[in-house]
Amino acid sequence: MNWIGRANLEQANYPEAEIWYQRSLDVEGDSFSHASAVALHELSRIALLRGEYDEARKKSEGVQKIMQQVGDRAGEASTWHNLATIDLARGEYEAACQKLEKALDIRQQIGDRAGEAATLHQLATIDLRRGEYDSAFQKFETALGIEKRIGDRAGEAATFFQLGQLTAELGQLAGGVRLVALCYLIDASIGHGDAQSDFQSLSGMASKLNYTQEQFEAMLREVAESYQRDRGRSLIDAAFGED
Repeated sequence: MNWIGRANLEQANYPEAEIWYQRSLDVEGDSFSHASAVALHELSRIALLRGEYDEARKKSEGVQKIMQQVGDRAGEASTWHNLATIDLARGEYEAACQKLEKALDIRQQIGDRAGEAATLHQLATIDLRRGEYDSAFQKFETALGIEKRIGDRAGEAATFFQLGQLTAELGQLAGGVRLVALCYLIDASIGHGDAQSDFQSLSGMASKLNYTQEQFEAMLREVAESYQRDRGRSLIDAAFGED
């Protein structure tokens, strides 16, 4: 039944998806099964989309109980992440950070490097929202190092984008433009769906610097060459005033 719910969810037919996921739960009863966890997770997502935060939390806590019961550490970490997302939707940053720290601890214990980078990235974006720039930079740097080692190009691009935003927040718009440009170039090279929105953000930032088309294209070439030399290290150092 979950597959019918998923099909409806992909078409944004939330009421019908909810019916089928609930049927799946009814069939599973009180069993600690994968099917129950999937159904509860998707019902939590639907509730979150509707702004029904308490219901979303209740469903995610149900998933957490199943993960802990069956000893699924990776699933437990993911659920802590989902619960943190609910906190973020409510603007409860401290509660979100506590849950993300729990997810981070588990992911480090089980050697989930990709998950570790994703959690560090999320924690860094919260620091950025709260104006805690040094902490945000450190977490983005750590996440970037992991992404490079495991070959996560999309994650690498996303972190360069956030570092670009952070640089701009610190008043170094020229450095920020180059880091966002690197994000765009990576996403474009791997055919990522964010490439177009990356370019729009990049163009908006470049327009504030009054770049001509020639200057813009020269900047892109410079960024591409820099990445080939040192994977963006010199761009980060220049943006953040490192020697």
